[in-house]
Amino acid sequence: MATAPRVVALIAVRNEADIILENVHALSAAGISAYVIDDGSEDGTVECLRPLIGRGVLGIETLPPRSDFNLRRILERKERLCR
Repeated sequence: MATAPRVVALIAVRNEADIILENVHALSAAGISAYVIDDGSEDGTVECLRPLIGRGVLGIETLPPRSDFNLRRILERKERLCR
């Protein structure tokens, strides 16, 4: 008997504390797990997600600090995770 595929959302965040919990809960309610890539949040985004690890959030990683926004490195990280 084949098992159903697991769906995981790769979410890149930066200062999303005001909306991230609502989004993760909506994904979880739809049977979708989240893996979060933090790009230097300074507003408590990561801290508010930590209690959800194992309960909708598979993991959280923080990219090395940079002063500028760099979409390429976020997309490259997502690509590596997909492999």
